[in-house]
Amino acid sequence: MSSTPRVIGHRGFRLMFPENTLLAFNEAIKSGSTLIETDVQMSKDGVIVISHDHQTNRSFGEPLIIQDVNYAESLLALKTVAEPRESILTFARLLQWAIKKHEDNVPVKFMLDIKPVNNPKIVSVILENLAKTGKSLDYWHDKIIFGFWTEPYLRYAHEHHAEDLALFEKLIISVSPAIVADLLEVVDTLPMVGRTKFKIDSVSLLFISTCGPQFPGYFREYKRRGINLYTWTVNAAEDASWSCRLGVSGIITDNVDAIRDAVQSGKMREPVQDNVLEPYLFPSLLTSQGVRKYGRFCTFKVFESIKYYNLSGVGVGPYNIGAAIHGVSRAFGVI
Repeated sequence: MSSTPRVIGHRGFRLMFPENTLLAFNEAIKSGSTLIETDVQMSKDGVIVISHDHQTNRSFGEPLIIQDVNYAESLLALKTVAEPRESILTFARLLQWAIKKHEDNVPVKFMLDIKPVNNPKIVSVILENLAKTGKSLDYWHDKIIFGFWTEPYLRYAHEHHAEDLALFEKLIISVSPAIVADLLEVVDTLPMVGRTKFKIDSVSLLFISTCGPQFPGYFREYKRRGINLYTWTVNAAEDASWSCRLGVSGIITDNVDAIRDAVQSGKMREPVQDNVLEPYLFPSLLTSQGVRKYGRFCTFKVFESIKYYNLSGVGVGPYNIGAAIHGVSRAFGVI
């Protein structure tokens, strides 16, 4: 794990510019972000567009479901609600833009958040889009990261594209290290494809999930496996400091300028040099910061329990509600 984390633009420079647009990506690069997190959705007719939501109302002001409509008929004319109004971006156009950036000696890499609302076949379409650029897959290996949320996606990628994806960085995205642990067990059971072993290189976790008392155990397992860690969405300097303590490879942020300055200030905590990580020390409840942090963590633990039970995509039992209460109680110092 890197001791100097990369500052990763979350949907570009989301705090200041319309998210997931070329404008936001350009501004993130200007602020020093050479790795950008972005989201992909696939239309009914198989066109991949760059959008966090599967519905277009929030960003584009039209109540459409991307998976239910054709691109040319329904999506092509969409403009962002936020000014300056930008067109919805296709993945194909993004790739051509990235090629031009590299030709201009401006390195840029994309972390693809492949939304699980899509059919897993979107993985195949992404690879087809890469091939259609006229560049080989070798060209794209160090420019694209594939991010997966659920077991069906991992199984599809393994079954259909284990060899194609062998040299790409592959990561699990999750709100919960408990879900990640189960998905890593799934990956461990996947058979070899030819000489290729499908493996996970990185994990991208909701920041607050790294603050629980159980996280040091998960952290040790990541280090044992040689897995890189990213945290999201980190917009406060104190959260960036904890991420640095974890030795993350990257910090995903809406506020590229502020987190870049914080990381470069020299005031960040040094990463642990071994597998011994002390649990996160919560601020006092007598402070507004402590109240906010505890509130976030308690909300997270409830959400994690529901998420694990309903949406993990892993064929195992629910994450025990009692364990969630126990974790919150320990964080509060009650037990």
